[in-house]
Amino acid sequence: MKYRFLLQVNGQKGNTTADYTETIQNIARQFGISEDDMNINKEYLAANYVDPATIPVIVGIMLIVVLAGIITIYSVYYVSMNQRVREFGKLKAIGATKRQLRQIVLREGMGVALFAIPIGLLIGTVAVKVVLLQFVEHAKDSNVLITEAYKVVAKGEVQLYYWWIYLLAIAVTLCTVYLSLMKPMRMAAKVSEIEAMRYQGGSKRQKSSRKGYQFLNIGRLTKRNLAENKKKSTITIVSMAVTGIFVMMVATVLSCANPMESAKSSIVGQYEISPIVESGNKEHPEYEWAEVQKNNPLNEGLKQQIEELDGVERVDVFTALKVSGGPFEEKIGTEFINGVPEEYAEELKKGITEGNVTYEELKSGDKVILDRALLHWYPDIKVGDKLKLNIHDGDNTFQKEIEVAAIGEYGRGLTNYNCLIMAKEGAEKLTINNSSSYFQVIADKDYDEALEASLQAIVDGSGRLQMRTWKNEYDTWENAIQMTRGACYAFIIILAAISIMNLINTMINSVHVRKKELGMMQAIGMSDRQLMKMLQLEGIFYTVGTLIISIGVGSLAGYPLFLYAKRTGMFDISTYHYPVTAAIIIILTLFVIQMLLAIFIAKSVRKDSLIERIRFSE
Repeated sequence: MKYRFLLQVNGQKGNTTADYTETIQNIARQFGISEDDMNINKEYLAANYVDPATIPVIVGIMLIVVLAGIITIYSVYYVSMNQRVREFGKLKAIGATKRQLRQIVLREGMGVALFAIPIGLLIGTVAVKVVLLQFVEHAKDSNVLITEAYKVVAKGEVQLYYWWIYLLAIAVTLCTVYLSLMKPMRMAAKVSEIEAMRYQGGSKRQKSSRKGYQFLNIGRLTKRNLAENKKKSTITIVSMAVTGIFVMMVATVLSCANPMESAKSSIVGQYEISPIVESGNKEHPEYEWAEVQKNNPLNEGLKQQIEELDGVERVDVFTALKVSGGPFEEKIGTEFINGVPEEYAEELKKGITEGNVTYEELKSGDKVILDRALLHWYPDIKVGDKLKLNIHDGDNTFQKEIEVAAIGEYGRGLTNYNCLIMAKEGAEKLTINNSSSYFQVIADKDYDEALEASLQAIVDGSGRLQMRTWKNEYDTWENAIQMTRGACYAFIIILAAISIMNLINTMINSVHVRKKELGMMQAIGMSDRQLMKMLQLEGIFYTVGTLIISIGVGSLAGYPLFLYAKRTGMFDISTYHYPVTAAIIIILTLFVIQMLLAIFIAKSVRKDSLIERIRFSE
């Protein structure tokens, strides 16, 4: 009599999937249970698995936010420090020490932080659940695990808030503020009493020859002001440009992530039918590839049945051969040779990046094209290498030497993750079984509801087949790209808002410290229109400087990022698209903001009477 037991292992936090698997196997051995009688719930382990790359990504995002915060807070305090030179000089004159001046700046910054931190935590607490629900809601139909995750989160059955996260947020914020204030604190401590009393609100002037003009105009006034505040102007432009570069780099990847192109790259035809293949499934050993080969449901009868359906143009048959040994022995153990039909000979030729081989040569069964994706695990393989492989054909195994004739880059739809590519005729020479792995159904429409229903009926009736459709792939990619785009642009908007605040602070303070100067110029004839023009020119200088760096450097840095995304298979990106929309949005946003800002500042200045502006002094 046989019994079936369902057991759950209690583990410790931080255990990996391998740790749990080893624990289960040790328990089984203690009771004399063989591996053939044991079935581990790999789906459950996968659902509880945390990718080691997740933590570095989160840390990287936090560092970007911290860097943006440091640049912005520093620029704000740098500008305000120039205004408060007299104030610090007076304090130093009446006995304040350097340490006390540093403490004044530090306590002011920390005071603002302590006021802002609770507001940020409150907004974050509310936003976490809203954003998470929106995220899983968009993807709930694409994955069973995400569907269940949505239900759990919506019902409040999972804990989203941890006390240590709040402490981490507080600590990171305080550290960001402190690092931002280090330079302003040193500036305050270095203020000289005598220089402070002489300070008139401008930048420090060193002894130099001064160039004068016989005639003065708005352009020369603007140039003079910017020249006297080179450091302030540079800090403002650089802080905004860093955000702009980041925006262009992210926008490049997102513009290349096209759901239409990704769907076409991930599936060759409109429908893909394949046998159910699972390795290591103890409950269904018939799903092993060796068993499938002996009684493959992808036979000639099924092919003819599909070709007779309305809307089907043709059925392309791909084959697969399991191989081991050679370079695959140490890491993943096995790989598959992908037998590609002659209809894709031209696509194979176009994808070659190293070496040269014709489709006719691939028919020999002695040569393969290596998909570049395999070099991620086996970087030492190169063109011309001869691989001594074990070919597994059903219950039979034999050795074969195969030459790597070329290396190429191909979409997942063509390779199906089988990275050794051979002509279909060549692969068939190495097998006596039916090694058909996929039927790629080429239809006259990307989506035909009646045809899909007919194919689904065939698949369901077999019980041994599964089907992927172009439409499902497109919907999956569209949801994934939309979610990623939304998350990235939300993050970018936050950084952009920080940079814009920096621009606003710089321009407002620039006018504030020159209020007396502007009043005197208006007293000798400058009109309100000329004042507005001067402020606009200053804003245009910041805008143009930011755009040149942002779009120029961002465009150059975006292309290598695209190549990296293409090489690693991110979103199945294959074609470069310049982010024209993002560039236009950046240009329009900066120009509109600086124009509105100039109007606002000019109106603010005109609120004070001419006499009050002339009498204004720091």
